[in-house]
Amino acid sequence: MDAIPGVSVIGIDPRALIMAPTRELAIQLAKECLKLCRGFDSNDIKICNLYGGTKRTTQRCEAFGADIIVGTPGRVADLLFPQYIGRTRCDYIVLDEADRMLDDGFEEINRLIIEKIQKMRGPKPISKVLTSATFPVEIQKFATNILRRDYMYAQCGILNAPSASVTQEVVHVDDLNEKYDELDLVLQKYNIGTEGSTAKALIFANTKWKVDYLGCLLSDTLGEACTTMHGDRSQEQREFALTLFATSTSPVLVATNVAARGLDIPAVDLIINFDCSDKEYFHDDYIHRIGRTGRVGRPGTAVTFVQENGKHNDKKKTGILIELMKVGNAKIPDWLRDMAENMVRNLEEFT
Repeated sequence: MDAIPGVSVIGIDPRALIMAPTRELAIQLAKECLKLCRGFDSNDIKICNLYGGTKRTTQRCEAFGADIIVGTPGRVADLLFPQYIGRTRCDYIVLDEADRMLDDGFEEINRLIIEKIQKMRGPKPISKVLTSATFPVEIQKFATNILRRDYMYAQCGILNAPSASVTQEVVHVDDLNEKYDELDLVLQKYNIGTEGSTAKALIFANTKWKVDYLGCLLSDTLGEACTTMHGDRSQEQREFALTLFATSTSPVLVATNVAARGLDIPAVDLIINFDCSDKEYFHDDYIHRIGRTGRVGRPGTAVTFVQENGKHNDKKKTGILIELMKVGNAKIPDWLRDMAENMVRNLEEFT
């Protein structure tokens, strides 16, 4: 049978593979690829988006003959692997948010995808690119297993640091109940959800149930001005929530870290870290979360609640927070310094 024009003999065999940790980021990257390819004939370059939460059979059909595939690792592996039965023409592999893509959650499947493509590629080299706003030393070392030994390293701005265009603030709270009260005050201070205001706020919580709970609380006062987003939402619900927020139809979005990385949402004025991430991930999560504002030269504000008491207090994270605020030339209140010093003193006494 003669080959169909524009469709690889193998079937699904892209020239370039771009992968991201979340569905929303994969969708955004695919849209950016379309913009970059506007000058080409639509028959010359075909772009396909692969991610979970949608029909596998539909995406498989769309992937046939695609020159550029943008997707999440799970769906990419699911659709790509059965197709590779010989050589592949894949010249480029890109991992966006590479530090997340190479951590414990994604490392195995991404390594498997890359090794599979390299094996089918044979001796011909593949250009590989890793990008991220945070790139810890341990991830840089691990990258040497994926990139060639003499890989080129490019850095824009200060590595592993908050954006200089974001004003960082902290709010002291004794317990969870006070945190709820302070949330209302912060939203009022920045005119979020008030009549005639165009300001938008993105609120981060650590768990899905907390996102839902905050969404219910804020809906009582803000009504349809508040929407929510997390991993248990269907793909349609997640995309709809992002659209409502991006278009300012709902100026308040409460989300888990599913909205923390890479998303370019226009004109976000305020980030509220209602919950601080666990200490292990706090540094990088903080940088990525507050990076949703202050984009493309536009100023923004990030407010972080620091809880002193209770089961889920933030004392262990105060030292990291102070260092991040120093880099961003933020004013560090005395109470935060005291909390960090007391934490260190208590640890020394314990050990």
